[in-house]
Amino acid sequence: DLPAVREAAAAHGARTLLDATQAMGWLPLAADAYDYTLTGAFKWLLCPRGVSFLTVREDAQESLAPLHAGLLAAADTSDSTYGPLAELAPDARRFDEPVALLAYHGAAASLTLVEETGVDAIRAHDTALAARYRAGLAALGHAPVPGTSPIVSVP
Repeated sequence: DLPAVREAAAAHGARTLLDATQAMGWLPLAADAYDYTLTGAFKWLLCPRGVSFLTVREDAQESLAPLHAGLLAAADTSDSTYGPLAELAPDARRFDEPVALLAYHGAAASLTLVEETGVDAIRAHDTALAARYRAGLAALGHAPVPGTSPIVSVP
């Protein structure tokens, strides 16, 4: 019950972090409903391994300290190539790191396909395949964990 978790967190002044790896791409999700979201994009977003995304709501940026700040995270990238950063970028760019260029080049094509196909169509296709798989398992005498997710588990 994600709305209840967000409400409880807000009532206690706690931040919310959602790992959206198992949902992003097949399930509608508003990343801005959480202080932080992270997504391993290799799964439902069809991206090459190594691609991940972090979203940080603007009001949560001050509460997160960059641990591996590099050139891209600097306020002035032209003067930050060598040595420690004099100043972090004032916005979410402070969390950027140099990307694995080939993986993110592939991710651009993958995300275009996801956007063109649409999350609703992907969800319908994936959940139908999972239902078919669950039915096939049941016909073979195996009892899959009940559910409507495209993720099928069998004890």
